[in-house]
Amino acid sequence: MVAGFYGLLAGIYILLFGYSPILPWGLCQNCCIRKQIKDDLHEQYPKSIPLIEPPSIDKTVTERIDDLERFLKQFICDKESETKN
Repeated sequence: MVAGFYGLLAGIYILLFGYSPILPWGLCQNCCIRKQIKDDLHEQYPKSIPLIEPPSIDKTVTERIDDLERFLKQFICDKESETKN
């Protein structure tokens, strides 16, 4: 009986928050957090989000490169914090 209750609780937890720390996309993250993050990114990159969405047709190559550089500076590698240390 205790094992069944534990299995039920574990199943609810996995459904809500995801199975592993590497891929933590359960219902809470998919419905709330991911949509909010994509909306915020669409405000910064109105035509298409670099590395996440396919590039828009009406963007020039220089616009795409500038957006990619800005995206990488914001979220992937911050050179300023590395040079301070």
